[in-house]
Amino acid sequence: MKNILSIFLFIWGNDVFAQNSIKGKIVDETGPLPGANIIIQGTSTGATTDMEGRFTINNSPKGSQTLLVSFIGYEKFEKKIEVTEGENNVGELKLSQGKQLGEVVIEGDFRGTEAKAFNMTKTSPRIVNVIASDGVGKLPDRNVAEAIQRVPAVAIERDQGEGRYVSIRGTPTDWSASLINGNRLPVADENANSRTLSFDVIPTDLIEYIILSKALTPDQEGDAIGGSLNFISRTAPRQRTLTASLSGGMNFQSMGPAVNASVLWGDRSKNKRFGYIINGMYYNRSYGTDNYEVVYGSNYNHGVNRLELRDYIGTRQTIGANASAEYNLNDQSKIFVKGVFGRMTDNEHHRKTRYNWAEGAGQTISFQNIHDIMESTLFGGEVGGNYKLHPKWNLEYKVSSYHNRFGYGPVPFERGDSRNGYNVVEFKRFQVNFTDQIFIDPETGEQVSPNTPGAWRIKLIGDDYPGGGGDDPNNIQPQYTDSITADQFIFNDAYSELNTTWERDPIVGQLDLTWNVRGNLTLKAGGKYRWKQGFRELSLYEWDQNFLVTTNAIRLTQFDNEALNTNGGFLQELGSNYEDNFFPFLTNGQLADFYSVMDDSIRGIEMNSNHPQYEEWIGSKYRYDEQVVAGYAMADWNVFKNKLQITGGLRLEQTYLSMTADTAYMGFVANRYIGIPGMENEVYISVYNDTLAANFLSYRDAIAVYHVPVIETTSTTKYLSVLPMLHFTYRLGDKANIRLAATRSLRRPNFNETKPGSPVKDYTNLEYNIGNRNLKPSYSWNFDLMGEYYFGNIGMISAGVFYKYVTDHIFATITADVDQRTGIIYKSFRNADNSYVVGVEASFNRRFDFLPGFLSGFGFNGNYTYIHSEMRVPGRTKAQPLPRQAEHLFNAALFYEKHGVNARLALNYKGAYLYEMNLAAVADAEGNPILLHDNTDFDVFMDDFLSMDFSLSYNFKKHWTVFGEANNLLNWPYRLYRGNRDRPVQVEYYDVRALVGVKFSL
Repeated sequence: MKNILSIFLFIWGNDVFAQNSIKGKIVDETGPLPGANIIIQGTSTGATTDMEGRFTINNSPKGSQTLLVSFIGYEKFEKKIEVTEGENNVGELKLSQGKQLGEVVIEGDFRGTEAKAFNMTKTSPRIVNVIASDGVGKLPDRNVAEAIQRVPAVAIERDQGEGRYVSIRGTPTDWSASLINGNRLPVADENANSRTLSFDVIPTDLIEYIILSKALTPDQEGDAIGGSLNFISRTAPRQRTLTASLSGGMNFQSMGPAVNASVLWGDRSKNKRFGYIINGMYYNRSYGTDNYEVVYGSNYNHGVNRLELRDYIGTRQTIGANASAEYNLNDQSKIFVKGVFGRMTDNEHHRKTRYNWAEGAGQTISFQNIHDIMESTLFGGEVGGNYKLHPKWNLEYKVSSYHNRFGYGPVPFERGDSRNGYNVVEFKRFQVNFTDQIFIDPETGEQVSPNTPGAWRIKLIGDDYPGGGGDDPNNIQPQYTDSITADQFIFNDAYSELNTTWERDPIVGQLDLTWNVRGNLTLKAGGKYRWKQGFRELSLYEWDQNFLVTTNAIRLTQFDNEALNTNGGFLQELGSNYEDNFFPFLTNGQLADFYSVMDDSIRGIEMNSNHPQYEEWIGSKYRYDEQVVAGYAMADWNVFKNKLQITGGLRLEQTYLSMTADTAYMGFVANRYIGIPGMENEVYISVYNDTLAANFLSYRDAIAVYHVPVIETTSTTKYLSVLPMLHFTYRLGDKANIRLAATRSLRRPNFNETKPGSPVKDYTNLEYNIGNRNLKPSYSWNFDLMGEYYFGNIGMISAGVFYKYVTDHIFATITADVDQRTGIIYKSFRNADNSYVVGVEASFNRRFDFLPGFLSGFGFNGNYTYIHSEMRVPGRTKAQPLPRQAEHLFNAALFYEKHGVNARLALNYKGAYLYEMNLAAVADAEGNPILLHDNTDFDVFMDDFLSMDFSLSYNFKKHWTVFGEANNLLNWPYRLYRGNRDRPVQVEYYDVRALVGVKFSL
């Protein structure tokens, strides 16, 4: 205790009596330089600039001193000053780009140059990767997910060929945090089954820096086992700035156009105190996807229940805006306000042909005409500032609010109609006689004769067929004896999948206090409060034939229809094998007018307590309220003449969660048809042909009475997360770092995983998701060792290892329905035993300016990550890899930058990985669940993915740039498979998309 008191008095004494300090700001022609290194010549006393380029050196010796300023890619700068007692302000020190860059052009749009990003990476107290706006602009990345995939150990998941979700170090996407200006963003999309942000709503044009923290410090939010992505929005420039760009192009899958436009305007007052920036972007593009999907209906064998041939043609529109203003109270204090808006609208037409080998009503072929408009909107902002309480005390404060919502637009009715959603109109040909099935023993899987008792009639493909004589997995061809024509397809039903999802953080408050105790020691403490609210409701609105008005079958040929436009060949990459399998679909105009044309020939059925299937949807409505109170204390200490930097401390996060959902009360009352003799206990009536339709006329006065008592149930959870963190950075001269980190972080359960009440129904995928209110959060001890070496021409080489030891990993467990052949599954969530992730990553970035002449403009950057993980799953004897964790990640780019030319050819590779485990279980004699599969043969895997992108630009007349870009040059398929690659689940092709345009920069 005496020693502790002595240390405190020593620190306090230095604070009271050592008052000499030097403060200033490091800038270049475009703005502040974060991460610049300033040192007093002949001493080890110095500082590093913050995000605003500001620095403070405390405990400076008095008298004549020389400041040495260094920054990668810039000439070294010297400034002689006279230090007097008290505060010494040297103002702005302006650096120039270094001569060693030669003719290399750094094309920053105003602040975010690669040099700044490299210096921020180099001087950070934690293990980070930083991407600046101009680094993003050199490749054809239109949303932040596609931009961040270029970073070591980062991979993305795609939707319709565009980046959507981000995985860091191979961990599941919901293990990482997505923040804007330090605030975790709320999440809402059509799935809404995790805390994973859909990054396609955030365009890259709004972002100045992307900071990926692979190891956290206590002043960062702790819910980030994989890592933390912080998007720094653009802020006021140092001087008047204007940039504008316009481009156009085409998607070669849909053969449709694309238009992209952006503008940025910023300025600062004459006294430099007030600054602002406004920027916005518009991106409208056509897209197309050729897809086939296979549904395996049994958990006992690999029989094919359904083949779906899917053609997507759509238009996506992204609108983004950012505004920021700041006022400098003095050289060290300011106030600011920021706002950001992102909106993506996806207008999708989807035509689906479905071959059903196993269906309760018999074997069928159906056509689904689908149209929907998905609308995702993210918006919010913050106000705050920093105030210099004392030369050594700085207070930062901020209040934020962000909102995210998802819903469906005006399809099939005008905006505001509650029936709008994912709208499907289906026509069917019933009782198809498929001839490509065999009979097997469900216990042994062996082929048997058709009259064998209990034998199953199924379709098998590839090597699953006895003797390996099944269809080629890339050419699954339905075979049937019927002569099928378009007039045989009759209206089966229509429906809208309804979805209202929103999440908001009404208020987020943050306070951080920094005390520069002495030149080499800084203490920091603070707190944060987040209030999160969310709501989700899924439902269904149906239409079926109104037999009180018409008794004749409603046939496809009664409507305007057209042959499928395959744009040169459906799945031409696989030989266009399905060209002869398509029947006509409704035209887009006919689909839009379908309900007005049908009028009262069809009747609408609302999903309410009178609906026969209402009990299946009861749990699909829930809301939640989460509050997190966090506090931290940390220290940053430089020792051994500033060669060793020690950063560490403790973060505490208290979580309070309340969830309310609907649930059925004491079961439900069976459906009763009054007035239909002998049918009082029937649950549902399906009309399949004209004969049954005619018979139904006698029941036209029947009234369906149905009731499901529903009550709300609420669960509450609270837990305290204790998160110690410690970082060591050892500097080997001015160009090399060795980093070591030991941190603890958490992963809060997703809201659908802990939801009380009845299950959530996933109508499209035939799933029921059951929440577990007793689920515990996952925690991870993370260990990192990294070495870095920086070249003077904005180059770097790095290598390192990482290890994560995870407790209570959350995984999904699946139980098959009573009828194993229906394919319906019940998914619930459990905590697994301890798991771990270990990996190695390396990166290299170098300009070849040491080569002569033309060759000096070339350069290369690349990175590779190897990841291995294991988790123990109850019921399986062998350890499993973590779901959605790729073993191999690789990025490479060859670039040329000289004489105003900037060209890049980039590769991105993500290896195959386990997508989802099939943990179907049956009960033993005592009622305990036993897994059906102690292997991965029924699990679903994501195949590897390789993409190639190209960009080319040319700068001329100082302010103008012309550019061209192309994505997905290899047209590599998105591919899911079951157990092995010869058992496809989903295969998609997107083809190439390209843009050409012009940019003006003032």
